[in-house]
Amino acid sequence: PLLRGPANKVVTVSTTTKTLTQDEHAEKLIRLSRAAGITVTLPLATGTGAEYRFTIPTSLSGTTKIKVASTSNTLQGHVQVDASLASNAPISFTAGTTADTISLNGTTTGGKLGDYFKFIDEKTGVWHVEGFIRSTGAGATPFVVSV
Repeated sequence: PLLRGPANKVVTVSTTTKTLTQDEHAEKLIRLSRAAGITVTLPLATGTGAEYRFTIPTSLSGTTKIKVASTSNTLQGHVQVDASLASNAPISFTAGTTADTISLNGTTTGGKLGDYFKFIDEKTGVWHVEGFIRSTGAGATPFVVSV
C-alpha cells in the first residue's frame, strides 16, 4: 500500500499568539504570516524528536518570537545571519546556555521574507534550533532569555 503523510503539511499562523501542539504542528511547515508580529510557544521538550519548521513569508514590521513553554526548557543550536551591509560577511550566532527564545525584529535580528527555522525536540528540556535569516545592517543575535 502507498503510505501518505498528513493531508495538510502547511499551517499558516496569522494570530498575535499561537501555542503549538505536537499533534497539530509537528512535521509541518509553519508559515508565520503576520507582519505586525506573532508570539509562538513551542510544546514542552520531552525528547520525541518531533520537528517544527518555520518560514517568514512576508517581512516583519513588528517583533515575532518563537519561545519555549517553560523555564525548564532551553534552546541549543545556531542561526546563520546574512547581513545586508556589503562590509559584513555572513555570521553565525549560537544559543548559549540560557537562551529560550528566538526574537525577530524585522531588522538586525532577522524577520525578512524567506527566513527559515527548524526546531527539534531533542531531549527533555532541550530544543535544538537551526536557522537562516537576513538582517538589515549589522546582524545581531536573535537568541534571548524571555520566558
